[in-house]
Amino acid sequence: SAKRKLDNGSVNQFLVFGADAIAEGENQLRDRKDAFIDWTKEGNCAGYDLDIEMPHSLHIDDIDTEAHTIQGHFEFTVYDLDCSQVLNITNGIFNLTYP
Repeated sequence: SAKRKLDNGSVNQFLVFGADAIAEGENQLRDRKDAFIDWTKEGNCAGYDLDIEMPHSLHIDDIDTEAHTIQGHFEFTVYDLDCSQVLNITNGIFNLTYP
């Protein structure tokens, strides 16, 4: 997951996605409700669901089991049916430490 913080420390956007199994290379994203949340939107327009019918990618570039790190990049589409909005998340990268 990732979050965007404002200068005052409050979070106004949140992104989360996952896969059933992770391996280096391409991985299949798991269907997810509220994959992207934008609290700057009015009313019921904050939550966007992952659209697994659209092209999407979760590519793991490296898994280091000794250092407990994982790196990769992603892109996918999210939608909000209530507000008729579609967002394309592109050029996402991550470099994480895991337990």
